[in-house]
Amino acid sequence: MSVSSLNRHHFRILEDILEHRGRNIEWPDVLSLINHLGSVLERPDGKYEFHIGDAQAVFPIPHGKDVSVDDLVALRHFLTQAGVETKTRPVERTVVLIDHRRARFFEPDPATGHLDERGHIDMSNPRDFERQLNEGQLEGERSHEAIDYYTKIAARLKDARSVVLIGDAQSKSSAMLDFQKFLAEKNQAIADRIAGTAHADVSDIALPEIERLAAAVK
Repeated sequence: MSVSSLNRHHFRILEDILEHRGRNIEWPDVLSLINHLGSVLERPDGKYEFHIGDAQAVFPIPHGKDVSVDDLVALRHFLTQAGVETKTRPVERTVVLIDHRRARFFEPDPATGHLDERGHIDMSNPRDFERQLNEGQLEGERSHEAIDYYTKIAARLKDARSVVLIGDAQSKSSAMLDFQKFLAEKNQAIADRIAGTAHADVSDIALPEIERLAAAVK
């Protein structure tokens, strides 16, 4: 089933359900999504009846607003049975803002084409890492924190067709430059998909500037 008519919010909820993103999903968002794709019937026996095409599913009306793990699995099965998938609109490019504290991921919104933030990964214990860096303890070495951090970022990018990195390109301790070296050493497949880099202070950058920098990378 095509999901090209979904707005930005609905498409994100669909992605969260189908792609195991780990964010909390709320029932009002699910009902809105199903109503857009098909129909929702609130039955007198205290259950919701969902229809999308020929597919049907029944869920007890919940007491809380958050979708449980079991209901999430059932929703994923129902949507798959109905032929609903997000991969009808593949992401061509992932933009990563990276420093030694956090990596933020941006991808084009299917409805608007503008970049939309799609999660982040934090370095564990960044203060200790920065202390070691400032005291010169990491000269010629890569800390366990950095290795773990870069490994998680690489895992997030495993399906990216093209990657743009944005970060500090001037400092010797640049996380962006060190991540590139890490990929060259440990994951050449992702290293080969880096389309380009851009220098910026990622601690103070607005979305229009992110889009401008990403667009400059061909």
